[in-house]
Amino acid sequence: MTLRQSLNHLFRPALEALHEDGRVTALQSGGFFGGSVLVLPRAWCRHQFFPGDFQNTKALQALQLKVQFNTPFKNPGLYLRAGTSGASVWTWDQDTVFAHIPPKSGKRLIPESALFPAINAPDSQIRKLACLSGVEGQIWKDGSLKTSRWWAQEPNARDWQAFLKAGRLSPDNQEQPIKTTKADITTPPFIDGPLLPWLKKSITANLVPIVLLLFLAPFTYQLTQWGAALWLERHYQGQSAQKRQSAQPLLADRRDALSAIGSINTAMSLGDESLLLHALMEWVRVLDGFELEISRLQFSDNKLAVYASGEGQSKAPQIVEALENSPVWSDVSLQPSVGNTVIVRGILHAFTSPEAAPKQPTANSDQGA
Repeated sequence: MTLRQSLNHLFRPALEALHEDGRVTALQSGGFFGGSVLVLPRAWCRHQFFPGDFQNTKALQALQLKVQFNTPFKNPGLYLRAGTSGASVWTWDQDTVFAHIPPKSGKRLIPESALFPAINAPDSQIRKLACLSGVEGQIWKDGSLKTSRWWAQEPNARDWQAFLKAGRLSPDNQEQPIKTTKADITTPPFIDGPLLPWLKKSITANLVPIVLLLFLAPFTYQLTQWGAALWLERHYQGQSAQKRQSAQPLLADRRDALSAIGSINTAMSLGDESLLLHALMEWVRVLDGFELEISRLQFSDNKLAVYASGEGQSKAPQIVEALENSPVWSDVSLQPSVGNTVIVRGILHAFTSPEAAPKQPTANSDQGA
């Protein structure tokens, strides 16, 4: 429901129909600030149309005084609907109405024919409508009800022709009355008439609800803001819970990735284990003929120190030459240590298959060259 629809529902008046026998029946439920409208039967009302411009307050007040002076009722009631070409005025006897409802009931009194749907057309339009009791003939032109007449029963041809003559229409094409139709009662406008008189009358009639509204407005605003904030908090909490639930697989993958990165960093800090393995395999291949036993290794930043012991240490130059000719070792040096232990130091390179390594020239090939 939009804001305009909510306001229309809040300020929509309740409609009640007053019948000729005094019964009051509900026609429409209303909002809290809409008040109550009592729909008067057309049988109790007199209709007149006054041509002219009655859009301003002074002209409207002058017309009201004129109507009240010329009305046949001793205690007249009056309802006026101003249009572009004039004003339709309904009058009735207030004493007859007050005989059925309390005078201080606070209800607006509106004749039923004033609540029938209007006809907006430049040419004359004729219709005959069923009322709470009896029927009413209407002649509309330029959006105003120019002529209206009520009959307790369906009018005959003579009555109908007299009605058309009163409306300055030729009865030649309308010798017989047209078909009676049923029109729904419409909701009266919230601002009915000039603003200042309507405002004064409305404030007087609705003083208690207006004071109550002004008193409760700040509390209602704060309560609305609190409710909206609470709803937003719960809404976003629900969304956060859903996002956390949907992110669980991603968080698990992230933990696994961080664990793998930690393992990689640890392995990188320890050195290239495959390179170390390749270097030892190359050691075994090129120094197979030497009697050396490895007792200790030191490996860091691709630099390897091998502590070896055995009788092969007496062949230090051959050991250095054999490792230098390897595609894995370079910058090989040999350093004696305690006892029969030697320390072989060198820099390791990426492993190359022994079959792919270049063959070293033999002594016979050198002599042949």
